[in-house]
Amino acid sequence: MKYLLLFAFAIAGANLYAQPWALLVKDVCPGSCGAESFYYTSHNNLIYYMGNDAANGNELWTTDGTAANTRLVKDINPGPFTQAGGNSYPHAFCNINGNMIFRAMKTNVVNYTLWTTDGTSGGTKEVGSSVPVESNVFMPLGSIAYFVSNDAAVNPDIKDLWKTDGTAAGTQKIGYIYTSAITGMMVDILAYATLNSKLYFAVKDQKMLWVTDGTTAGTDHINMPAGVVRMTVFQNKLYFIGDDQKLYVSDGSALGTKLISDLVGMASKVTFFGATTKDLVVVNNKIWKSNGSSSGTRALTPASSYAGAMLTGNKLYYVVGYQNTVYLSMTDLNTEKSITIDTNITVSTHSAERKAFISFMNKLYFDGTPVTTAADGVKTYGKRSLHAYDLNNGSIKPIQHITAYLTSFASASLGNELFLTANDSISGMELWKITDFPTDITQAPKLDHGIAVYPNPVKDVLILQQSSSATVAYSIVNLYGQILQQGTLQQKAEINVAYLPSGVYNITIQLPNNEMVTKRFVKQ
Repeated sequence: MKYLLLFAFAIAGANLYAQPWALLVKDVCPGSCGAESFYYTSHNNLIYYMGNDAANGNELWTTDGTAANTRLVKDINPGPFTQAGGNSYPHAFCNINGNMIFRAMKTNVVNYTLWTTDGTSGGTKEVGSSVPVESNVFMPLGSIAYFVSNDAAVNPDIKDLWKTDGTAAGTQKIGYIYTSAITGMMVDILAYATLNSKLYFAVKDQKMLWVTDGTTAGTDHINMPAGVVRMTVFQNKLYFIGDDQKLYVSDGSALGTKLISDLVGMASKVTFFGATTKDLVVVNNKIWKSNGSSSGTRALTPASSYAGAMLTGNKLYYVVGYQNTVYLSMTDLNTEKSITIDTNITVSTHSAERKAFISFMNKLYFDGTPVTTAADGVKTYGKRSLHAYDLNNGSIKPIQHITAYLTSFASASLGNELFLTANDSISGMELWKITDFPTDITQAPKLDHGIAVYPNPVKDVLILQQSSSATVAYSIVNLYGQILQQGTLQQKAEINVAYLPSGVYNITIQLPNNEMVTKRFVKQ
């Protein structure tokens, strides 16, 4: 990428309010060849993730939010990027006792094994003697993480439960759990939860629930009336959705497991299952609310196409199809009323899970496209970009120039900065960060090098003023480095900027002594 897009800026003044702006962290693959990064996980002021610079394949990267410290940590599976090799695919990051553990492939023929990292190349090591990690996630319980491995020396289809504290000495086999019916099948953990110092987990295509306290004797399975696909803890009990699309409650035993409700009208699978302090919430082709009893379980909405549900407090946000367009909507679980928040923006969903939102600092971020409907019902669509919905005041504002469309919408945060993969149509898919920066600045001019630029933000006319009477030249430059306007002034100039699109611009002034002064302003 030729020009660094500096949307973030430092400004001072009175009566500040916050508005989200975006900054490209680093153009890892220069030009338009960018590659999406995945599995962002924050730990010790760093974000760990799987990145790709088109030279080393999908490998372990970290960032602290600066370009200088966004780097490849270690090329675990050396070699150039190809579909057949050169990729370690690090993922399933999990912080245990200050150790960041993950699974990765060190060669093209060896399956995933257990690794740990401190964010340095020397501190990135395989744990133990190539312990296979077959489960797609690590399941933390206290200071221990649990995973499923195989007994490769005897039969790789034999699946064992293991535990680790991130060290070789603390990585131990607990015992056998089952034998896979399909050779080479990886272990897909569909759901897990902790209750009363025990870990409960469910494996795909099994009608049983596994439970462990970390010991061999305390590890067993509970036969279930259906396979468990989603699970949560609510009021000190396990609630789960079965692959029969029914809601169950369990105390962790077969006898203590019972059906709560057949979620009527289940033409589609459950896409969301969560809980507030008072209610369970289930989303499939309806939105359901339950107090944990059969009589207290009911649908709040009619059947429709719901996706991307996210629970914030007692409000459930989601997108729903309406007249071939998908709109941002909300159901208040207290009042049980549902509303469409905005019919002028259609919302995109991401990945197989149809994720729609990222919640961060009282805002919901989503990919949206402005839509205008004419009197005859014909819709006209604008340019897709990332948007922020403010949960405090209900406003929706676009984050100019970037879109997260065609990404998995993975994210992580460091302090007040949100990180995600996005595309600005110039650099390709790269890592970006979003920060709330104050944008309301005092209208009174402030002299710096004898130069004042105001008002800032500006709507129509920008005033450029200097303390001397000498003639100076100025240029207005966009964040791509393109000169948009040039002129001269003696003491004061009123510059028409009404034609500029909303965004951030630089104005550069050349003083009589040839010193260059650059100031930044916001065009509303």
